[in-house]
Amino acid sequence: MAIQLFKLNFKLTTGFRVGGSQEIGDNVLRQLRIGPEGVMIPASSWKGMFRRVSEVILNNNDHFEGHSKKEIDIKTIGALLKSDERFRRIAVSNVGKDVITQNGINVSKLTSESLNELREIYNEYNCPIERLYGSNYFAGGITISDSLITSASITERTHVTIDRKSKKSSEGHLFIEEVVNTEKIVVKVIVRNEFELWRNTLKFLKEVGYFIGGSKSRGIGYIVLDDSESTFAVVSNISEIPKFTEIKGYLS
Repeated sequence: MAIQLFKLNFKLTTGFRVGGSQEIGDNVLRQLRIGPEGVMIPASSWKGMFRRVSEVILNNNDHFEGHSKKEIDIKTIGALLKSDERFRRIAVSNVGKDVITQNGINVSKLTSESLNELREIYNEYNCPIERLYGSNYFAGGITISDSLITSASITERTHVTIDRKSKKSSEGHLFIEEVVNTEKIVVKVIVRNEFELWRNTLKFLKEVGYFIGGSKSRGIGYIVLDDSESTFAVVSNISEIPKFTEIKGYLS
């Protein structure tokens, strides 16, 4: 099975902040740091951003309302258990061997609780978002790197908290925010399934862009995919050396 490798370059002009620690009583919103001069965007922040964009692309109401609300019948679940070994293994690990057998579902051992869980597993397993990014029951088909920026330039911006009722500044509620100033961020990604959804996610990030990190309401963290500086490769054999090419053709 082929996998896709990406080296993605994002442009930004507003800076960003991905939160680190904040001590009690400290009025500084700090950027996550690594070492004395480096700052980092962890893979979890990237994954959350990519997932949200994919949800916008998919625009699937069932996904937002909750998978467990779709009452799939037992026969449909049983058919997938027989035809898909991976799905069967996931069901066994969560519901148990006494309920899931080689022949399907042991109805005599099936409780209302285990049926609801089987329905949720089934719905998540068949959701492109969950298959790509992972769910409560199984790992996704994407791996994302941390992004490290060395010798980062960090500025401090002072803000005041606004009282929403009076529309005035709250007395004594000044705080400082660290903002990383950089023109680009690079992240590496490996994708193993849901290639069309992923391609459309990247197209959205190229044409529209999105926000990463905190202070989105102030415009901080707005990033756009730079297709002239981003590359990708397709690998079908684990022993082959990836041949990276410009991502423009992939997104056209």
